[in-house]
Amino acid sequence: MTKFYLPFLLLAMPFQTNAYEKINDLMLNVKIGKANLSAVNSVENLEGTILGLGITFQTNEYTGSAHTLIGFEMGMEQFSESGEAVDFAGSKMQSDVVLNTFSLSPVFTYIPMQNIQLYGKAGLGFAFGTIQGSNPLHSGSIDMYSHGASLGFGVGVRYQIKRILLGIEYTKQDFTSTFFSAQTQFNGKGRINSLMLSASYQF
Repeated sequence: MTKFYLPFLLLAMPFQTNAYEKINDLMLNVKIGKANLSAVNSVENLEGTILGLGITFQTNEYTGSAHTLIGFEMGMEQFSESGEAVDFAGSKMQSDVVLNTFSLSPVFTYIPMQNIQLYGKAGLGFAFGTIQGSNPLHSGSIDMYSHGASLGFGVGVRYQIKRILLGIEYTKQDFTSTFFSAQTQFNGKGRINSLMLSASYQF
């Protein structure tokens, strides 16, 4: 009887869920790219640079597959822009903007083939920064500070070369902030769209 079932057992072995290599990846990520900052109810759009630093942990312990990983990413991104002429309270001024975002996002990764990773993420964050406006023809200037919550998502692809992963990532962050200065305080909403190149080291 055992001899009768042996060929079927051998055929079924490649499809067993426990026949996969377990993955527990911890990665350090560095990102750089271009970004666009826009505000709700405003025609102004600021083009700037975005830098990112963070860590990613992902595993297939809970997916049971060598092709799907789940985990989380914790990181910080900084948008910076300087020199564009924008409208501050009805007058044109040169802007100087820095916006920092700390975020924690669940990550889902799909590995269609060896060395290729496709991933998506979505999470919450905390945003804070400074907005300055100045006019070289006048002595007046505006200095504002902001802080608030953010909601973001991103998609990307990575190519692995041993312990180094190189990739490209698109992210969108919507934020609601309180803006305040010595003269005024108000609430505002905005969005940052960014396209970044990424480099990761796998421990």
